[in-house]
Amino acid sequence: MARKKKSIIPHDSSFENLFTDFPEDLLRWLLPEAEKECGKIVKIDFVRQEMKKHWLSDQGRELDVPIKYTFENQTVVVTLIEHQNDKRAFSIYKLAHYTVDLMEAFPGLPVLPIVIFADDKKWRKDVQRELLDELWGKTWLFFKFYKVKLKDIPVQFAQELSNPLLTILTPTLDYSQQDRMALLSRTYEKMYQTLNLKMFLKYLDFVDTYGKILPHEQQQFLETLTQQPEGPMIREVLFEQGRKEGIQFGIEKGIEKGIEKGREEGIQFGIEKGIEKGIEKGIEKGALIEIGRAHV
Repeated sequence: MARKKKSIIPHDSSFENLFTDFPEDLLRWLLPEAEKECGKIVKIDFVRQEMKKHWLSDQGRELDVPIKYTFENQTVVVTLIEHQNDKRAFSIYKLAHYTVDLMEAFPGLPVLPIVIFADDKKWRKDVQRELLDELWGKTWLFFKFYKVKLKDIPVQFAQELSNPLLTILTPTLDYSQQDRMALLSRTYEKMYQTLNLKMFLKYLDFVDTYGKILPHEQQQFLETLTQQPEGPMIREVLFEQGRKEGIQFGIEKGIEKGIEKGREEGIQFGIEKGIEKGIEKGIEKGALIEIGRAHV
């Protein structure tokens, strides 16, 4: 495409950025009943803290995306949003630890653990969904989390909602590969219509990466995009952004080359000055020797 491809950011980082850029849309998608029951969201706090260690050998750990929401009726909840790109790396026991730590950090507030699985493989077996200890007619321990598997969500669901976060997540949802190019071009268009330019440009790489647009498919994608009502305008924006990034890249490379050239010239100048000084010193020393011999 016209824009310079950036290095792909890690999966966890890209999802974390997405969730923190769109926290209201995240809650409205995952828990649509929240605002119906408690009124509009009036305050959002990102809980950025390293949780305590359970063993001295534990590495300091930060939770994925803990967010505290305050609603119109003064209800306050803490959501723990964990993203998993590979279900094999998921541990319900670690999640339970994180949840209890948050409950301790925010006593009296409900903590809602939610895990979003983004892997696109078919599951033969579900992840462990709950921890339950029962004995002698009593429940001694119970823990459960809310699971979201993106590939189980039909893409039509996202298209029917006016939710910018779900629009960006479109390529991670369930859709026919035959419709991929048309779907991704419509995603570009909807992002362009609903996001500001900064957010639009920021999340294009997310769509390209999860939509798996390969280098040899870029021209075909641009042609499909141009067929959308606002496609030509979007294409112009992409080319302009590519031009700006190209200029910036050129400036950075120019500065880098300039510094390198300056360093080389400085070294050469230093060597020449050193030789010059050395010759002067040698001449002076030679002159002193001759004077000394003259006095012998």
